[in-house]
Amino acid sequence: MTKRFDIATTYLTLLSIHRSDIIQRWMNCADVKKTLGHNGIAVDFFAKYFAVKVFDYALGVVIGKNKLGNCPVIGVMLVFFQKKNIPLEDVFFICVNLKNTLIAFMLNKGILDEKLLSEMCGLIDHNFSGVIKEYIQLHFQSRFEHESCNLPSYGNPASSQKAPSFDTPDSFLSASQYLQEIEIDSGVMDELAELEHETLASLNLTEGFSNSIGNDIADLFSQYAKMINRLVDFQELSYALFVLVEVLQNINFDEYENQATYLQIYSKAIINDLAMWRKSVFMEKNAADIHYLDKTLLSSIAQLQILLSQSDTQSDTVEFF
Repeated sequence: MTKRFDIATTYLTLLSIHRSDIIQRWMNCADVKKTLGHNGIAVDFFAKYFAVKVFDYALGVVIGKNKLGNCPVIGVMLVFFQKKNIPLEDVFFICVNLKNTLIAFMLNKGILDEKLLSEMCGLIDHNFSGVIKEYIQLHFQSRFEHESCNLPSYGNPASSQKAPSFDTPDSFLSASQYLQEIEIDSGVMDELAELEHETLASLNLTEGFSNSIGNDIADLFSQYAKMINRLVDFQELSYALFVLVEVLQNINFDEYENQATYLQIYSKAIINDLAMWRKSVFMEKNAADIHYLDKTLLSSIAQLQILLSQSDTQSDTVEFF
């Protein structure tokens, strides 16, 4: 049964108008700033790529546009947190302060009553319950992967293998089944293949990592993100790529000279994984599970995001757009 938010819907316009102010208050919470800071995450980076999107998704739940507890942004955010080894208690402090901020905002506006409090707490609590469940699963899966020694090491990330899945086999959808339900433009696939070849050739011909190469990689990932975004079954992967593209488009690679080797490693890993996924799902149609590379791709994308988004812990200013 879908949970109703009749009272919250009444104040949807008010919440939308004060969106930036609410996010600013959330990011200015002492526990949030401290938690992000000691985990090496810039407040403005988290606000722009995660906080704003989580808040927008929550408003979408209120009007019935989005499903409660099924936010693709949160999934991408948790992979990012997991790759940075952020403890669950820190995730708690970040999430619970959104709830505290909303309550404080509604009190300040004089609109909070028992019914509205119940609806807003229910909205955040149900989402937070899903956050805890997924984050625990990510950590459990990560330990399993390290113990099995079957997953690709980041020392050689191009050798991608199938990650162990904790989903039931009944949830698998094969490529052949999937392609009976959707239509794929072969021209788009050919264009992606050509971009992959050209970008990898550029990476292999240089030892550094120039702005030109960065732009080529951003263009390739952007084309993939647009293609994947049209496939509703891959929302997390699409959003992760869109975030990565925006990060790539807004940095000066000349400032990352010391990290050039790692930039090449992670970029090649993502390109090779995307190529493998494209071929096995959409070209050869032999993938037993269309999501078999999702976690590997999200992990590699998160690693590159982390490398490109080092925290400026002295910054107190949140800039959204």
